Amino acid sequence: MGEQHSNHQSIHFHQNKDTEIERVLGIVWDPERDVFCFSATPPTKVQAMLQSLERPSKRVVLSCVMAMFDPLGLLGPFTIMGRMLVQDLWRTGCEWNDPIDDESFEKLIKWTTMLTEVAKIQIPRSYFGDAESNQMENLQLHIFTDASETAYGCVAYFRVEVNGEVRCALVMSRSKVAPLKMLTIPRLEL
Repeated sequence: MGEQHSNHQSIHFHQNKDTEIERVLGIVWDPERDVFCFSATPPTKVQAMLQSLERPSKRVVLSCVMAMFDPLGLLGPFTIMGRMLVQDLWRTGCEWNDPIDDESFEKLIKWTTMLTEVAKIQIPRSYFGDAESNQMENLQLHIFTDASETAYGCVAYFRVEVNGEVRCALVMSRSKVAPLKMLTIPRLEL
């Protein structure tokens, strides 16, 4: 066999590079470790408001929550909390440009402080690492669902045997806030 050459070039998603990390819509790919990470910092306007303890408006909270782009639902447990906060603001009758109430402000502070934890999450790009397809047996897709009075969701995992060892990998998840019109838990789970 001839000598194989490996050409490991990074793909640059934008021209002005300050780091070795690639970034698309808040999702960060670290080609060195081949993992996905997440850029999670609240907008500057929200950071300034939180530091000065100034109450943001519902409009500002909504823009902050919707800034989290997570197409595969990998951050579902985090993003759903932000969406539940927005739904609570609708329930209170808060107008778009009115400052949010004290209880909602405390929830917003708690939610934004969790952003530092989100930045630590690393998801491997490859489901099963360096395992080759001829090493895999008994590939299964497992889907789990759950619901509460405030939210519902589902998650999908791959399960495979690689050389006799069982491996599991997160595929994707979806979560939604429960509708304002009250439904039973079994109905939400469906």
